[in-house]
Amino acid sequence: MYQTFDGNTFYNQKTMREAFAETASDALCTKETTEQVISQMVREANRHYSEIMARLTLPQKELLYAIAKEHWASLKSASSVQSSTKKLQEFGLVSFDSGNYYIADQLMRLWLIT
Repeated sequence: MYQTFDGNTFYNQKTMREAFAETASDALCTKETTEQVISQMVREANRHYSEIMARLTLPQKELLYAIAKEHWASLKSASSVQSSTKKLQEFGLVSFDSGNYYIADQLMRLWLIT
């Protein structure tokens, strides 16, 4: 689970809190339980992320999906890619680190690749 959210403490803690709530007091929390919790979190975020996507242009959406698929993506410098990347960064959807772009919200990345 730690790798699923790239160590993001908010999503890791939320997942564990929800998994704990789903686990009987005399049982152990299983990997299956945490996977179900993560799937539920993605489903619950569907409307929010769909609304965000509705405001993006087609090139921005395509780039967002491509970055999500790669997880950490180094992008070619075509002007359309640069333009889309710049806007996605302005919207806080994409971040840049160590020469790579990534989806800033790890839950959104899971939503995009699901």
